[in-house]
Amino acid sequence: MATGDGDKTIFFVMMGGCLLALAIGPFYWASYTHRQYVSSTANLEDLRAKPVDRLTPTELEEYRFRIVVESGTVDNRRLEMLGSLAGGLVLAGIALLLFRKAWKERNKRLDYAEIDPRTIPRPEGTITVRSTRFQLVLVAVLAIFLGFLSVTGFLQTLKSVYMTSMQIFLFRAISVFIILMPIVILMLIVRANRNSVRLIDTAGVTRGDGLMLGWSDFFGTVPRTGRNRYGGNFVWRTELIFRNGQSAWIIAARIKNGDEVFRFVESLPPATVRD
Repeated sequence: MATGDGDKTIFFVMMGGCLLALAIGPFYWASYTHRQYVSSTANLEDLRAKPVDRLTPTELEEYRFRIVVESGTVDNRRLEMLGSLAGGLVLAGIALLLFRKAWKERNKRLDYAEIDPRTIPRPEGTITVRSTRFQLVLVAVLAIFLGFLSVTGFLQTLKSVYMTSMQIFLFRAISVFIILMPIVILMLIVRANRNSVRLIDTAGVTRGDGLMLGWSDFFGTVPRTGRNRYGGNFVWRTELIFRNGQSAWIIAARIKNGDEVFRFVESLPPATVRD
């Protein structure tokens, strides 16, 4: 028994989190415009409560003009408030739907058929999977650089006396979002390193986190496909499925000795889901 695609779960959670973070802006603006709406409504009521019996024709015309202007301001504030609130609710609703899809994907169970261990080919010798660390180093450098920019921008909002509360909030939110992006990508790369195959021998495979999975628990291979810029599909990762939902990954783009590794992996039987 194995769980669903973990990548989909992570993708839905990340997208839901981004949309939920974006919804903070409309909600904050709706709260801000609500205060402005209440203030404008109070001004309009005070203006309408003033006596007009002793006003001259010119003052009365000016008074009516101010009524029209204040009424338009109240209408605009109300429309802005409701529009911001609706936008925030839509973004939050989509985020909740994505979280729900992530929960379903996480709880999905796939029952793979067992394979006779005697039919599983074994490597002639030990195959060491040599992986590149270029992506990890690149994202780490990017995270340090963006982190420096984010902290600098955040500190500037503490010293600024010319920025409004809304500008400070948005600037800080953008700073936090910028630093979170490479951190999340770095976490995904570390996750891939832990789950990737490091060693293949006659006993089984050893992952990057040191977990050894034996051929007696092997259920087959599952290709994970992506879409390239030309619209075609390609296999970017091959998962070796084992008992109890365990798996080991072969990521083609990160392997230096791909010919040696895939020559053996392609000889392994594919996993079959039971009806």
